[in-house]
Amino acid sequence: MIETAHQPATISSQTSPWKTSNESKALNVNEPTIYSDEIAVAANWWSRNMRQQGLSQIEVAAFEHALKYGLVNRCSGHWYVNEPMRGSGHRSVINDWSTDPVILEAAAAVRIRDITSRLPRAVMWLNPDSVKVKLEGRPWADSLYRNSATSSGSSGSEDEDN
Repeated sequence: MIETAHQPATISSQTSPWKTSNESKALNVNEPTIYSDEIAVAANWWSRNMRQQGLSQIEVAAFEHALKYGLVNRCSGHWYVNEPMRGSGHRSVINDWSTDPVILEAAAAVRIRDITSRLPRAVMWLNPDSVKVKLEGRPWADSLYRNSATSSGSSGSEDEDN
């Protein structure tokens, strides 16, 4: 269940890195993980760049929250701080020739229709200490997040620079 901005949303999950302190195994996406900064940046970028005509701010915030949940599930078990390239393809998010299931599921969870046409055509890479996005028609990827305090060398996908 996803709730409005006044209350933290909890979503039931059996295998989540974000668990509340109670015994119900509910997912609280407001609790930090080793990849929470990257996921927050990624989800915020997609919601901020969504064509929001006809949507309330609550719907946009709910989409961002649902997307965070989906990204936590996607990254769980596929986040290798010491090998940032490992799992990069699995963690990427796409809205290009097809729409990524994590985007479709987040939109469906909050009943936003036509999500594919509301979002820019882009590919995003979520890697330890780095989030990059390449928009259609641009020759390079833009860096959305880079944790220089812990990054060493390239933490992005080789495809990011193409």
